[in-house]
Amino acid sequence: MGAALPLAFSEGKATYPLTGVILKPALFGVGFLYIGCGGTDRVIREALKNGYEITELDISSEMIKRAKALHPDVRFIHDDFISWETTETFDLIIAWDSTFHAPEQNQAEVITKMCRLLNSDGVLLFTGGAYAGYASGTMEGVFFEYGSIGYRGYLDVIERMNCKIILLEEDQFPSGHLVVMCQKQ
Repeated sequence: MGAALPLAFSEGKATYPLTGVILKPALFGVGFLYIGCGGTDRVIREALKNGYEITELDISSEMIKRAKALHPDVRFIHDDFISWETTETFDLIIAWDSTFHAPEQNQAEVITKMCRLLNSDGVLLFTGGAYAGYASGTMEGVFFEYGSIGYRGYLDVIERMNCKIILLEEDQFPSGHLVVMCQKQ
């Protein structure tokens, strides 16, 4: 992408300085799908500042309620991404710490769908598990199951969907937290 990476993506975490590059409408248009409203407010604030038309989708009505309180002018959809049907396409899709909540057997389907929803030259940024399999844990006192097809599985799907890898990195070693960014060709 060639531009400097000036901003931290997520406050309080050792993550990537990506928002300064991917949230510039001059580079990628304005249609932005954010999957999983429970993510960082910083991304949405930056996108709004840069004129993005944002759609946030989440299966949790509580997460949508929280996000609406912060950004009442954003379009929200309460649905499961796997079963959600749309004819819309987007210039940017971010699914930070959300796709791995889908079961392992649905991971390829989720990544395929996100790639399919990208416009030509659109960018997808998501996180997943670096290693294939199943795990479980709690967040805010709620039990969650996590699925992953691992970095090799993600690479296979992304290549099959005619997308080019821009970034593939395990950013919180040794936790298995994988950051993937790709662009549709």
